Amino acid sequence: MTVFGIGTLELVLILLLLILIFGPDRISEMGRWLGQAYRKVSGVTAEVNEQVRQVRKVVNSTIDMPSLTGPATDVVREIDQFRKDISKAPSLTKPISQVTEAISDAQRELAGAMREANTATSTEAPKATSPETEAISSTQQEISGVLEEANTSTSAETPKATSPEKED
Repeated sequence: MTVFGIGTLELVLILLLLILIFGPDRISEMGRWLGQAYRKVSGVTAEVNEQVRQVRKVVNSTIDMPSLTGPATDVVREIDQFRKDISKAPSLTKPISQVTEAISDAQRELAGAMREANTATSTEAPKATSPETEAISSTQQEISGVLEEANTSTSAETPKATSPEKED
């Protein structure tokens, strides 16, 4: 039989040493003192455990976990739905050069139509402008502005080549 990893023979040996050192009267006083200390420690431990249990009960009753997890689950669901919608959408990342080229083509077509309109109006009335000519002119100006912005943004986005510095 072992108690706290101490065998019976070892326990008897320890008790004999205590009797020899402290005497039989002091051993009983020490036993009483150890018993009282153990009861006090047990009582304090029980009180602390009870207070911890009460605090947990109060915290659990005041915090409604489903109400906290509900909004978080809704946000996660919305993010997942957004990801699905994005993956279904066609690719929106055409190269800027293709967009610029399409704008240039449209501008050339408008310039040709404007020349034709100017030629037609110049033969009919030399200084008169028609609503179609004004519309074409304003559209051409808008396209020129968009084209300039696109060129400006692409030149700002492309990294500039840096020349390697010469070491002395």
